[in-house]
Amino acid sequence: MVPLDGSPLAEAAVPRAAALAQRWGAELVLVRVCDPSGSVAPDLPKQLQEKMLDFSRTAAVDYLAKVRQRFPEAQIRCLTSVGRPRQEIARLAAQEECDLILMISHARKGAERWLLGSVAEGVLRRTPCPMLLLRAAEGDPKPFTRILVPVDGSDNSLSVLDHLKPFLESETQVQLYQSSGFAPDDVSLSEESEALQHCLDQMATHLREVKLEGCHVEVAVEHGEPASAIVHWAETHPCQLIAMSTLGRSGDPSLWLGSVTEKVARNAPCAVLACPARTT
Repeated sequence: MVPLDGSPLAEAAVPRAAALAQRWGAELVLVRVCDPSGSVAPDLPKQLQEKMLDFSRTAAVDYLAKVRQRFPEAQIRCLTSVGRPRQEIARLAAQEECDLILMISHARKGAERWLLGSVAEGVLRRTPCPMLLLRAAEGDPKPFTRILVPVDGSDNSLSVLDHLKPFLESETQVQLYQSSGFAPDDVSLSEESEALQHCLDQMATHLREVKLEGCHVEVAVEHGEPASAIVHWAETHPCQLIAMSTLGRSGDPSLWLGSVTEKVARNAPCAVLACPARTT
């Protein structure tokens, strides 16, 4: 599913989505949600509100049809709906039993915290299926050749590997990454530095036991606060995709809001695949 808002920025997701759908033999669902709160003044007469909403629906149908025409090779179905986009997109994804939602994350000017406050973040908090968040430049359908998979050593965090398999190509390199949670400065001053190094060694040993069929898996461990350490690693060890589960060692899906995954998605320098805990 690719939600569209009529902007060229959102449409940049369609080429990659169409390429993935063709590769997987899947149907691509294009969605346009008409938000009455954003297009209709609340003090207008009800009859006029309904007319304006009908106009929005008709315009949405025409718009999706035009986008669809640009990708004749793909099997595409178009859906329009009325509601608040962040809730309605997630609802439609569940209703249509989608395997993936793909969206461009709108960058903010200045600090460019490209997920914060956007519709994409609202959908991300509600998605019933894995969600692939792209920056506009990443709509190119070229495969991801280097993928970073942050984990915390738990089976929950490693479950993202099951969702990752459809994205793997013969040349794809996957790197498992785990941080200790200790700030590097604190570790260097600690009297228990030897024990902390032993902790890293154990983490690496555990990760080296993880196998991913048809793919060579690299391992990296280091000290650092998880969210900032993951983003920094991705910036200094370039990758095209960060793939994460939203359920880690705690086993509590309610920790999704404000979780490491959300913080990484908000600040990552590349695409992020977020796999919700309730996905099977």
